Amino acid sequence: MHVTPALSVAQQYRELRERNVDLIVGRIPPSIEKDIGAEILFHDRLFVVAGCENRWARRRKVELSQLAEEPWVLPAPGTLAGSLVGDVFRACDMEFPPRGAVTGSIHLLSALIANGPFLGTFPGSVLRFGRHLPPLKVLPITLPSPPWPVGVMTLKNRTLSPVTKLFVDCAREVIKPLARQWP
Repeated sequence: MHVTPALSVAQQYRELRERNVDLIVGRIPPSIEKDIGAEILFHDRLFVVAGCENRWARRRKVELSQLAEEPWVLPAPGTLAGSLVGDVFRACDMEFPPRGAVTGSIHLLSALIANGPFLGTFPGSVLRFGRHLPPLKVLPITLPSPPWPVGVMTLKNRTLSPVTKLFVDCAREVIKPLARQWP
């Protein structure tokens, strides 16, 4: 098994069509092209996080607009994750990317958040399963963002290999009990 990160939806579709990958596991985009099949496994939500020592981590009530001038670490604007975060910021009449924003890998972002003055956004699934991440504090902010579907995308009319089929079946079984209790 080889894992290949693909940041944009166009890149994901290209990898499937060129048969460089058997499937994509991740966010299901709002519109799916005709030759792509998608199966939703669960719905995920976005949370604002800070390091445990961050001054905002001790607050019981916080509005996103209060954090407009804070330093942020965020996904790149041209990615699917970046567009989701950008939509949230714009819905709150905030600039995206905000001043002082840094983009990078999830490991870089989580290290900067955990050890500095930075704030960030993470999906609930990453917070729940990211045992390799440093401790982060979810801030008490309700974002104007509906949960988005996460699942498996494949090329329609392409027979999955036995290993790929086994992987998808295992993913379904692992997520089944969690999907019912998901936030």
